[in-house]
Amino acid sequence: MVFVLGLVATAVLTVMTQVSMLVSRADWAISGFRDYYSSDQLSYFAIVINGSQGRFAEVEPFTETGVINYPHLYYRLLGAIAHVTGVSPSATWTVVGICLVVALTVAVSATVALITRNHWLAFTGPAVLMLGTFSTFISGQWSTTLDSHAVLWGGFAVLFTLNGEAAALCIASLALLSLVVVAVRFPHIRTWMIVGTISAILIGILGNVQTYAFLTTVYVLSYAAAAYALSRTPKGWLITVSLALVPTLFFVGPVIAPALGQLATLALGLIPAVPGLVLLLIKTRGLVVVPALALALAAAPQIVGTFLSLQQGDPFLSYRVASSKNLGVPLYLGVLCAVAVLAMLVFIAVVGFRRRDVLLRSYPIAIVVVWFVVAGNDVWGANQEPYRFWIAMFLLAAVTAFPLFLYSVTLVLTFGQIPASAKAVRATAVAVPVLLLALSITDWAGFYESANKNTTMMQFTSDRQGAVSAAVAPADSSVLTDPCLDPLHFKANTGHPVVYYNAGMAWPSDRDTTQNLLQRRAEGVLASPTELIDADVSWVITDDSCAVDWEASGAGYLEPVNQGSYRENGKTVTFTLWKLDAR
Repeated sequence: MVFVLGLVATAVLTVMTQVSMLVSRADWAISGFRDYYSSDQLSYFAIVINGSQGRFAEVEPFTETGVINYPHLYYRLLGAIAHVTGVSPSATWTVVGICLVVALTVAVSATVALITRNHWLAFTGPAVLMLGTFSTFISGQWSTTLDSHAVLWGGFAVLFTLNGEAAALCIASLALLSLVVVAVRFPHIRTWMIVGTISAILIGILGNVQTYAFLTTVYVLSYAAAAYALSRTPKGWLITVSLALVPTLFFVGPVIAPALGQLATLALGLIPAVPGLVLLLIKTRGLVVVPALALALAAAPQIVGTFLSLQQGDPFLSYRVASSKNLGVPLYLGVLCAVAVLAMLVFIAVVGFRRRDVLLRSYPIAIVVVWFVVAGNDVWGANQEPYRFWIAMFLLAAVTAFPLFLYSVTLVLTFGQIPASAKAVRATAVAVPVLLLALSITDWAGFYESANKNTTMMQFTSDRQGAVSAAVAPADSSVLTDPCLDPLHFKANTGHPVVYYNAGMAWPSDRDTTQNLLQRRAEGVLASPTELIDADVSWVITDDSCAVDWEASGAGYLEPVNQGSYRENGKTVTFTLWKLDAR
């Protein structure tokens, strides 16, 4: 009963700590979309909108032309759910996302209770998503800002968007936590094979959901498995080789990266784990190949598709690979912001070595090495948004370390017949990391207040949006919006093809002409008939309350087709759909 109550309380507390800052707002609605880094989120949402209307073609989601190589399985799934159930796409996004976050913390609570055999600890899961990066003490803000658009923040922020990255990290955490339970409670080969294969399939699927979450999880899995094998069957020369390969990676990587390409170079980061993985292969008599193959097959659709597109010289992928610049994490800041999690890892390692526990002594070392490698990928040649890897590692390390930390605490505080002085030392050793964990929560408190004040809830059911939808109904192809109609919001509201694209997600079939129209729009200038024809655009929609008068600009080659109106501040605002008359 205590265990069940703990899991229920975990679910409730998770909603309170991760969602209640928005529920208290006057504009809250379950169908509201969080205006939080909305440019990227609405770009992902465009895929969901298309799916909700029954369009699942593998195309750039705004213009619905070209090809999309960006991992988007999760958004396709949300679109399919909305299409089948009739629930609004924005409500589907919110509900499914919150359910995944709750599942994560409930799994943490369950893992803690199962491995410690203390059912009261089933109440502790929500704390994982409240751990911060000590940014409040470092920079005075709840997050730490680096160069360009790079930031460091805790799990509460990376999951707040409820996007594909958040979903992937939740699913990755569930897979890794299941392996933690097996490692501590059910270390039998049959259990390993069943749970390991299922977890591997889940992790492999993430390759089709979000690249950085997938790669980070593969790194964690590979290094943890290698470290476990090396620790279980100590072979000094293999351990030495494995450790030596880490600095070697940083020297050799930059030399061979130009020939391999940056994406392929990311695979080099797994080389230090190879000695341990080979040993694991031998010790399991090849059985470890089964989950490895399952993972590879599950990830194959995205990996093979991306590889083939790269071989064919896809311009979007070439741009995407080369666009990661000045996004590195300085070592000192990376360490300072990771103090809360590092404190748990150090404690686990000390307990592991003192008790000669293979898991407890190998796991923390693997996590620290992985974190160092992936967050420093700009130094060894891959240079693929290292700050994103750092953030993903913070969450995965916190989620997996927390149960093992509490497990280690229970081992340390099982005093037995020992002197009072030893009890005091053990209690102090436990108090230090616990205090650091508590202090780090100040970041979450700052985030909670900031989200409550600054995050608005976008609604797609207003009178204005209804008027836009009514006006654009007759259009049968991509529409160019005037400067007062945001194409991102237009797409989210109507689902209609629109002249826009997110350069970091997918490109339309004729990127240059689309870019030209967007540039002219940004300048407040209506494109000429020739420019519209070159871009294969026949429709324009205008807002008569806009200071830029495209209606007058298009006289002579735009013909009005349909209108939609609504009342605002006592005035009538009208949207007009125009068709290009190319005669």
